[in-house]
Amino acid sequence: MKKLFSNTTALITLAIGGVATLVILVVLISLPQGDLVETPNTPKESWQRRLEIQKEGEMVRVVNPHDGYAVTVPVAWQVPNIASGVSGLSIFYHPLGFAQEGVDVPEGLFLRISKLPIPEDLTVEEWARQNMGAEQVLSGSLGNYSGQTFSQPLKERNEYLQLVSVENSRQEVFLLTHETSLFLVSCSATGSDYLAWIALCKQYAESLELL
Repeated sequence: MKKLFSNTTALITLAIGGVATLVILVVLISLPQGDLVETPNTPKESWQRRLEIQKEGEMVRVVNPHDGYAVTVPVAWQVPNIASGVSGLSIFYHPLGFAQEGVDVPEGLFLRISKLPIPEDLTVEEWARQNMGAEQVLSGSLGNYSGQTFSQPLKERNEYLQLVSVENSRQEVFLLTHETSLFLVSCSATGSDYLAWIALCKQYAESLELL
């Protein structure tokens, strides 16, 4: 009986060990690889980027080590844990929520940062006009970096699929060249106080660090 108990215990131990090993392997396989989150059957450059979130009092420093930039914003802003490999980092702040009763356009802001290759056959100004519908591109700066900038209302498609301006909205875009890359930093704001939201977004966008 004692021997049977010993054998049974050994089998149970082996089974538990096997399950534990399997669980560990599954976890390891599903973990992001380095700074990227692997997505099978998609180009590597489009994989999501893991972000490092460093809380510093009432602020958080958001670091994208793969794309080489960081920005510091208030803890109250909605900061994700990952950034898109296509559209970049998206940070929101809508203090009253996205769905605000009786309001067509919610009060708040949207900060976006993305890294792109420098256009080969176009100037930055030409690229902004062709790809973002910019009407007037000017020289400008954001924090410690200089580049090009433009400002315009946000656009949406109406029932006839025509692009029209969104009432009480603004978008300010900064295009910063750094080494072999183009960094796009966009501040968008909506609501009756959109100019104040734009100013607040730019205030923290100026904390941008190109690493």
